[in-house]
Amino acid sequence: MKYLYQALSKTSAVIELAPETETEKKLLQDFDRSDPDQDALYHYYQKGLELNNKSAMRLSINRFIRFPSKAAISFDIMAGLGS
Repeated sequence: MKYLYQALSKTSAVIELAPETETEKKLLQDFDRSDPDQDALYHYYQKGLELNNKSAMRLSINRFIRFPSKAAISFDIMAGLGS
């Protein structure tokens, strides 16, 4: 999975999940729109965030721009670590 990251501010961004294999494409297709807070989906957005901002924590998915592969997120910055 590739993670496309676009910073919106110091504590918000847009992350897009870009599947690289057929298995990853199927995984994204199988997420249930009626239950968008699934742990596995959250995990992928958290990983995309961590790859781009090591000091980020407490991810919140604010809204899906394109479910389930693109979302606006917000997060906190760990004190003392910068951004």
